[in-house]
Amino acid sequence: MGKKKRAKKEKIPIPSVPIKQSSPLGWIVLLGPLCIVSFALLFGKSIPFLKEQAAVEAEDAAEMVCRAAEDDIRSGNYQSAYSRLMYALQIKPDYADAYINLGKIYYLSGDIPTAINWLQKAVSLDLPQKDLVFNNLGLLYAQQGEYQTALAMFERALATGLSLEQIYSN
Repeated sequence: MGKKKRAKKEKIPIPSVPIKQSSPLGWIVLLGPLCIVSFALLFGKSIPFLKEQAAVEAEDAAEMVCRAAEDDIRSGNYQSAYSRLMYALQIKPDYADAYINLGKIYYLSGDIPTAINWLQKAVSLDLPQKDLVFNNLGLLYAQQGEYQTALAMFERALATGLSLEQIYSN
């Protein structure tokens, strides 16, 4: 048998492609946004504008979740409302409406001591309707038979702006 001749492979000429030097502008366009995002992630919490923006967004998100929880409370779905309110507190731990609504859930469920605890937490925060919360605490303490504490809560409600007529209407 004879030897097979191998065909010579022809070399295909590869055209030379000119390599373009990258310009500084190209690198800036490419890496600029990445640097900005990295900077914001690393130092964003210490920049006042970003802190304020995050606080506003947290407040809005907590409010939306709290409103959905209020709908659940009205429909008697306390477990769902509780879950939503706990989530609102994860978003914004000092969101007073969430504490007030948790107190409402426990009151409606018949657990007055726990309702009082949640309302006490709400009162410890800076909230505009402290007078109403003190009034509600007074009602809950009176329901528990703790009349001296109830009276103290009604006095605090008066001191923070609730009118005497509103307290007497209880």
